[in-house]
Amino acid sequence: MALQAARLAIRVRVMAVGPSEQAGFEMRLRRQIEAYHGAALIYAAVKLRLPAGLEEQPRTADDLAEKLGLSAPHVHRLMRGLVAAGICEELPEGAFVLTEAGLSLKTGAPSRLAEKATIVVEQYWRPWAELIASLETGRPAFEQAFGRDVRDWRRANAEQGALFAAYLAGESHAQAKPISDALDLADVRIVAEIGGSHGGLLAALLSAPAAFAQAWVRPAGQGSVTVAAQSIDNTGHILTDGSTA
Repeated sequence: MALQAARLAIRVRVMAVGPSEQAGFEMRLRRQIEAYHGAALIYAAVKLRLPAGLEEQPRTADDLAEKLGLSAPHVHRLMRGLVAAGICEELPEGAFVLTEAGLSLKTGAPSRLAEKATIVVEQYWRPWAELIASLETGRPAFEQAFGRDVRDWRRANAEQGALFAAYLAGESHAQAKPISDALDLADVRIVAEIGGSHGGLLAALLSAPAAFAQAWVRPAGQGSVTVAAQSIDNTGHILTDGSTA
């Protein structure tokens, strides 16, 4: 009876949705389904280092194609896509220039969007495509896509592992202040960050007005490192290791 009542309530709610609300819902779903278009455009721009190149000077699609050894008509379509995304602007003479908003896609920008786009496409897309296989087998989708555990894969692919670790550290440090502001650290003597990569969260905690006797960073899959407050810079990178354990 309870199940039948729940189903009836769902049908009533669905019937109560007007045509305009349903159309809006379907449009949101459509945009979510098609979001890979934008991600692919941004990834291509990042891998081709277009943000840095277009910041230096405007370039036509033919210029870019010749410099990068690519197909000019296809580069032009790519650039028009980046214009639609607000990353570039097409000038009257046909050259393309980076917009101010597009600066956020430069490698090393505070937004870390270039790093995020690279990680999403190169490390996340294939595992998400294996979602059904993961549901069927109970095995992590990453293992099914890449043939090994995510930590082992990142250790074996050092560049990808370093990219992820640096991105995680930056994100942790950027989001850490609200966390440290909400915590009462007055009586805390030992603080540890487990799986914290370069210690981004720990760096923010160490900048709080509290005196820790010990601070521990345990990077994911590695041993612990004890560091003093002055041993971590404001991006969470360890400058001088303390005693290790």
